[in-house]
Amino acid sequence: MRFKKRWKFFRKKGYSGASMRDLTEAMQISVTSIYNTIGDKHQLFVRCISDYINNRMQEAVAALV
Repeated sequence: MRFKKRWKFFRKKGYSGASMRDLTEAMQISVTSIYNTIGDKHQLFVRCISDYINNRMQEAVAALV
């Protein structure tokens, strides 16, 4: 579910409006956890976009089957 939380947050605030503190509060994890597992805000955003695209592709494929 963290994917949905971060995606909603970026959609609401935008990349520039989202601070790491805001993101960690929205995702209910520590800043250290993000930096250790994902990296900085840019890497988190790129991963979020990638996850979104992958989820949408899975939905599209499932609809075709």
